[in-house]
Parts: sequence; C-alpha cells; structure tokens
Amino acid sequence: MERLLALPALAVATAVLALAGAGCVAARMGPEKNELQPRDLTPVTWLEAPAHPPVEIVRDGYARAVVYVVDPKGREPFDSKRRGERPPMFKQFIDHLVESVQLATGAKLELVDQPPAADRPAIVIGDCEETRRASIDAAQFPVEGFAVKTAPNRVYLVGSTQRGTNDGTCWAVADFLERFVGVRWYWPAQYGGRFIPRRASLAIPPAHYRDQPVFPLRTMYQDWYWLQARSFDEQLLPMAPGVLPERAETLWMGDHFRLMRQGNSWPYEAVQHGARIYEFVGGVPKTNEALFAVKEDGSRDFEVFCYSAPETLGLYLDGLERA
Repeated sequence: MERLLALPALAVATAVLALAGAGCVAARMGPEKNELQPRDLTPVTWLEAPAHPPVEIVRDGYARAVVYVVDPKGREPFDSKRRGERPPMFKQFIDHLVESVQLATGAKLELVDQPPAADRPAIVIGDCEETRRASIDAAQFPVEGFAVKTAPNRVYLVGSTQRGTNDGTCWAVADFLERFVGVRWYWPAQYGGRFIPRRASLAIPPAHYRDQPVFPLRTMYQDWYWLQARSFDEQLLPMAPGVLPERAETLWMGDHFRLMRQGNSWPYEAVQHGARIYEFVGGVPKTNEALFAVKEDGSRDFEVFCYSAPETLGLYLDGLERA
C-alpha cells in the first residue's frame, strides 16, 4: 500500500467536505452492515441487485475486463501545450480508475471506444443504449446524482445527464473506487496521501445503489488556489515534513478536493461584492467616479466601491431589478 503521512488539519477539512458532498437521499435497502457499506463511507440508497455471478475485473494480476467510456473525451490522451493546464475533470477520473486498479492488482485496464461483446467483462462509464436497457434512466437522476449497477459481465457507472455535465458520472467512478477497490484519498496522491490496498484479483459482487450530494454547493474557500498566505498578515498552514515538495511553499489542492466531491450545482452564481461586479453585470462603463472609493491623494480606487455613495446603492438596486 502507498505510504500515509502525518497530515495537517486541512486533511480533516477535506474529510468534512466529503461527508457534506455525498450522502443518502432515501431509506436504505439491504443489511445494515455489509462489506459494501464500511463505516468510513457515506451511506447510499441500496436498491435490489440483479442475480448473477461476480463480475471479474482482474484475475491473478491479469485484466479480464475492459473499460468502455461512452464520452470520448474521457478516453483521449491529454496533451496541453499551455503550462500548468490540468486535464478536464472527467478525464482525470477515468485516469484515476485505470491507475488505481493497476496499483491495486498490477493489471492495466484497457479503454475501448466500442461497446464490448456481451461475454467480455466490462466497466461501462456513462449513459448509453446499453445502460438504458439495464433500466438506468440517467435523465431522471437529480443533478449530480448517479447509480452503480451490475449485470452479467457488466458494471455500470452512470451519472445524471441533466445540465449536460459529467459530474455525476465522476462521483460514480470515485464511489466505485472507494467501495469496491478500497481506495482512500487523505491528501494529494503525489505526496503520499492515497491508500490503495493490494490484491491479486478484483471481482465485483452483484450490487445496485444510487446517491447524490446532499448540498448543491460544496466548495472550500481555497478550492482552486495554491495553499499559501494571501496577504501579509496570514501565515502558511504548518506542514509536516514531506507533505510539501522540497523547498516549496505552495501546494495545489484542486484535484484532491474534486476527489472529495467538491462541486457546485447551485443554479445561481454569486459574485464578489467588490468592484469586479463590472465583469458580470455587463454594459456598465466606469464613468461614474462617485461609485468608487477615494484614495488619500484624492484620486479614485477603481478596485473598491464607495459603500457610502448613493450611486453605489443605486447600482446594486438596478442589478437586483434586472435579475
């Protein structure tokens, strides 16, 4: 198994984020205690599972199954020429699936672009004709909701198709890795914060469940930022030796928080209360200097509103009326 670190307090916060992100939405079916509902995972809604032999994913270190990703963007290699750009979230989760199974069993699962034959074990990711024939109606799932369902030679990981996002499917992949492969994420994996138990074989027993985030808005303040002091009066969070890269003072947490189910399906966008509101309201020129704060030298600070100015109140009221 990969090494675990003595983690700082932020690791606890990521665990809280995970608990807020996923949780049961209805009464559970099945036994209270079973191997698919360990105490450290949030409960899901258990449904009646079909009867069939376990689906063999890996046997004695050799891959038996393939991975059919319905969305081609999840299969394509990521080749960015722009420095620092990250692969799309959906692609990252597909990569997590292949990498985690390989680290657990030694077998690398093949990604295929055509539906596998019925006698070939497969993990099918995404909404398609086959999943609909298996009575998985992704269009009826709530936003970010998902289902995990098995069938003979099949494991289906399907997320909601509402709003045209893959978020629900990503959560299905993450839940599958936690519940069946035993993966746990405590800190960014590149710094040793991922736990993957080793095994020679991986077979998925009959299962059928669904879930969705309890809260539509689940973000950390430092969600997609470097973990660093933001101003002169703030101090970096104390880090244990080895948690940060050598001689580094920053740490990218965005990808890790996604694995903790960070997301936002709230249908409204809240913008900050500073002068950057101009970027969102559109068509409002910076011609009325009375809106902005006065500097010591008498000039205007176009980054900060003057909150005692009636013009500022009028701007907000106009915006509310338009909304």
